[in-house]
Amino acid sequence: MIFAQLQYKGSAVDRHDEIAGLLRDRFPTIRDGVQGESWIWVFFGGDDKVQIDNFTSITTHEVKSSRPGAHVQAVIDVLREKYRVDVREAPELEAHEDE
Repeated sequence: MIFAQLQYKGSAVDRHDEIAGLLRDRFPTIRDGVQGESWIWVFFGGDDKVQIDNFTSITTHEVKSSRPGAHVQAVIDVLREKYRVDVREAPELEAHEDE
């Protein structure tokens, strides 16, 4: 589910290191990379994970998770320290997710 979208100037790939660094400073378990697109995973206890990537938007990063919760809000709060983050009123399903 897509919970929010970041707003910034420039390309998502150009912003990758900056966003990953911000999250790495605040969360202990991060995985990230650039393979055509930018992807960052923030892991929490249990099965909770927040993905920040530009796979579906192409031009900017979106904040995604398989379920809502405090883990999603924690990532959004950190991202808001540096970026404008547009939070959706209701999470939007990605094309590969069932309703």
